[in-house]
Amino acid sequence: MIIIDIRDLYDPFWGDTVLVIANKEEKIGGCITIFPEINDSSSYFQFRDGDIIKNIMEIAKQKQIWTPSDDFSENYKPIGIGGKSVLVYEHVALYDITSFDKSGNGGYKAIIKNKEAKIQRIVQDYKIDNLGEDDIVSFFERKLDGKMFAYLFDSPYLEEVKPQDIILFGQRNDAIELFKESLEELEEQEL
Repeated sequence: MIIIDIRDLYDPFWGDTVLVIANKEEKIGGCITIFPEINDSSSYFQFRDGDIIKNIMEIAKQKQIWTPSDDFSENYKPIGIGGKSVLVYEHVALYDITSFDKSGNGGYKAIIKNKEAKIQRIVQDYKIDNLGEDDIVSFFERKLDGKMFAYLFDSPYLEEVKPQDIILFGQRNDAIELFKESLEELEEQEL
């Protein structure tokens, strides 16, 4: 994506925020092009002002490719062309979550690296700690706190995440759901 505009946005719910508007690269006749103005396919990202915005402004100033992180939730707001409602990606910092992708640029797809080894560790812990009280997915869900979240994604800064806030982490939450499916499949094969 290329950032085409950064502007202040007063949000009735969040108060003073910053809106980043970006367009995706498109292939036209073998060439990659980017439409330099706001249009119906523009993407909208809402942030609190702060360090992350400074990083994004630098990326915009240098006209570099920007790959947003996955630390957003989605909401529709009437801020598009002519007051049209558009999908706005609200950064988790708006929710007062301070443990998010601090790189400012992100640029990764949320995956759990070394998934099989991590599944085996959960299975070992389950066999040692469970005492037959839970199925393996329930056991895993009970253990899913910031420390486990940080371990799964190899990101120490996620240790501060509260269990109830994990759902706000977009693609990471999706990766957790896939991880749970793998645990279920393993349990069906009778550990």
